[in-house]
Amino acid sequence: MGVGRAVELGLSPDHPILTRVRPYLEGILAGRIAFPDRPEKHDNWPTGIAMFTAATLSRFAAHAPALEPTWDFWADVVRRSFAGGAHDLNAELQVHRQRLGRSGAPAWMRLNSMPVLMILGSRPGRLPEDVQRAYVHWLWNHCPAGLIYADVPLNSSPRTLRGHQIDSYLTSLELLAAFPCCANHRPTRRPALARIAQRTRPMGFRHPTLLPTLLGDLPQETLPHP
Repeated sequence: MGVGRAVELGLSPDHPILTRVRPYLEGILAGRIAFPDRPEKHDNWPTGIAMFTAATLSRFAAHAPALEPTWDFWADVVRRSFAGGAHDLNAELQVHRQRLGRSGAPAWMRLNSMPVLMILGSRPGRLPEDVQRAYVHWLWNHCPAGLIYADVPLNSSPRTLRGHQIDSYLTSLELLAAFPCCANHRPTRRPALARIAQRTRPMGFRHPTLLPTLLGDLPQETLPHP
């Protein structure tokens, strides 16, 4: 949570806060530092630790070598799960069994989980383009509840979003935008940003830097009148 807020506030990777937290996260991934949460009672918990920790690190140090083992695992999962051009849940679970010797994975440790998308998005160009496209298509069209931990369908109409859903929606789109195959879909952020302006200006929202940053690339005609 703290790292996410730091990134959202625009802290650079060389900011003292993030330079202090990076070796801590890398230590967890290397097994030198214990994960702070109480272990869950299932065999997949070590994979979960790596997933959450690597996702957090990827938010501000996407090219860190410490991410490689976790990225490699999930890249193998996504390649084999979409080998036939569409998502195959049995293939996804089989990778877990073959590589980890464990029977499947809990629902939150799947390819439609936001932390997994963060990890894969740290090195998106290394995935085959056909896998990228199949993966994004599946997330967009066949995950009706949205990303796990976001819980907003990716194909939602921005007009239907309220409160925290707007943040989850924009974060999900931002993660997808990391994949080269999504380059032509990045303008889908614009209606949601216009809606933010519409909802915040009547409440007196006058942040000196955030709102212009969010709305800077919007066509003037889409902006609501003050």
